[in-house]
Order: sequence, then structure tokens, then C-alpha cells
Amino acid sequence: RACGILGRFSPPRPASLLALFYFALLQFDTGVAQRLGIFLGELESLAKMKGEVEARRLNLDHYSQKMSQLRIAREKVNAKGRSESAKEQDRFSRNEQKLSE
Repeated sequence: RACGILGRFSPPRPASLLALFYFALLQFDTGVAQRLGIFLGELESLAKMKGEVEARRLNLDHYSQKMSQLRIAREKVNAKGRSESAKEQDRFSRNEQKLSE
């Protein structure tokens, strides 16, 4: 006569072992699928963030180059002893604001 907790149970039959294995496999697959879903969601989030960073970098490059050209134009006007027109001043300040965003 077996004693202890294990003594109360009979050894599993081959059919029930197969059922246990199948159940364990389903649990494993479900866990893996859930983790893969989380991982793919994080990848999508990172891809979106990368796109946003790239768009901001392109915007920064564009306005940095534009402001450089406007500064050169401003220096040329000032070197000739003239003052900028209101339109040129507005363009400079508008692009300077866009660069700071």
C-alpha cells in the first residue's frame, strides 16, 4: 500500500499522458502566441516612433538649411547698407519659428 499524497493517485494511462501532453502544448502555444503578439505590438510602436523621428529630422534639416540661406541673404542686404523689407523680415521670423518647433 502506497503512502503519502502520491499514493492516492494511480499512474496515468498512456491516453491520459497524451491528453496532458496535448494540453501542455496548447498552453505553451498560447503563451508563445501572446508573447509574440506583445512583441509585434512593441515593434509596430517602435516603427511608428522611428517614422516620427525621421520626419522631424527631415523637417529640422530643411529649416536649418533654409535659415542658413536666409541669414546669408540678410547679411548681403546689411552689407550693402540697406535694411530688410517687411516681407523678408516676416519670412525670416516665420522660418525661425518653424525651426524652433
